[in-house]
Amino acid sequence: MRKITAPRFLLTTIVITAVIFASSCRKNAVTPNQQPIPKKATIELIGQRELKKNEFNSRASTVNGIDPNSIWSLLVSLVVDVYKVTYPTTDPDGNVVTASGLLVIPKTDNTLSLVSFQNGTLFDKSQAPSNFSESSQLSYWIPLAAAMGYIVVVPDYIGYGTTANLEHPYQHASSLASSTVDMIRAVKELVQDPSANLHAKWNNKLFLAGYSEGGYATMAAHRLLQEHYPTEFNVTAASYGAGAYDITQTATYFLSRNEVRDSFYIRSHVWVLLSFNRIYHENRPLNSFVNAPYDQELATHPVYAAQLPTNPAVLMNPVFKANVLSGRDTAVLRRLAENDVYDWTPRSPVLLQHADLDGYVPIFNSDQAYARFKSRGVNATYIIIHGKNHPEAIPDFALNTLQYFSHY
Repeated sequence: MRKITAPRFLLTTIVITAVIFASSCRKNAVTPNQQPIPKKATIELIGQRELKKNEFNSRASTVNGIDPNSIWSLLVSLVVDVYKVTYPTTDPDGNVVTASGLLVIPKTDNTLSLVSFQNGTLFDKSQAPSNFSESSQLSYWIPLAAAMGYIVVVPDYIGYGTTANLEHPYQHASSLASSTVDMIRAVKELVQDPSANLHAKWNNKLFLAGYSEGGYATMAAHRLLQEHYPTEFNVTAASYGAGAYDITQTATYFLSRNEVRDSFYIRSHVWVLLSFNRIYHENRPLNSFVNAPYDQELATHPVYAAQLPTNPAVLMNPVFKANVLSGRDTAVLRRLAENDVYDWTPRSPVLLQHADLDGYVPIFNSDQAYARFKSRGVNATYIIIHGKNHPEAIPDFALNTLQYFSHY
């Protein structure tokens, strides 16, 4: 498929806010999950949502080029059931924990496709998808997606929901992938279990989508499904939005900057380093990464609340920076490389999207993933969203994704 330089798809609407840059990260070790570990998934009906046309028209009117009436006509139901799912998965140390996520199903007799949406990073753990907060963007747009005829799954990830007592393994490919795949499997079993009383008929089509950290998680999960569960799951198509797929180059790009950037950008990159330091038990002191007094700031505040300079050259320890950029810090570079997720060959059709003004996740991540995929004969399409930054491009990502999935 050819490379597209401007979004031109138009179908229906789902706008899912997925912010990549924030949430807590402390240097303390992960504490065990104290909840009883279920042998299989559990499900709890937490609410029902009825879609209102006037509310939809109001929200859809903010998206350029959308005809609300034509979109509204595509809904298969105006009422959806909202569930919280808990299921067993493993943390980065291999401990079994009880994870959670959101499940939304339309009230219809139609057969349904399944979409697993991997959300972006959250500032506030209370905003985990399974909490289904009315103040969350997910509380409207996920039900709308389900009303279009999808079983919609949104994993909380480790560190949120029932595992809120744990640290989130930020940008850790295997943890994000396994917690996502385990939830997809849990929902598959629930849909097929008559005692769950979901009354949903799955047509065995599985779609994956995610933006920002969710885009990264989607690519990691897709790779895991293809390489380790090819007989259990067949991914119909996937959509990756603005993820840091080449996390090695993303980190070295950050370390090489001497310029003022957004605080979210700064904190996210620091969080990656601290997350990997904890997950891989490197146990380096904070002052090996950042200059004083910012090591003490990070020791006493979660990364999203830490007062940090917005210039990487001011914040980062020059010895650490020099060793990484010169290739001498092989331990850090090895861990980063282990979490690059673009060096493989998807067998399913894939869509990549990135905004050309993205100041959070450099666009070279999508450029390189697309080039690598095309060189290997992958059925890949690339949309560059012009004139928008990282959060502004979320509606475009969502609309393009649903249009793309409609072809399959």
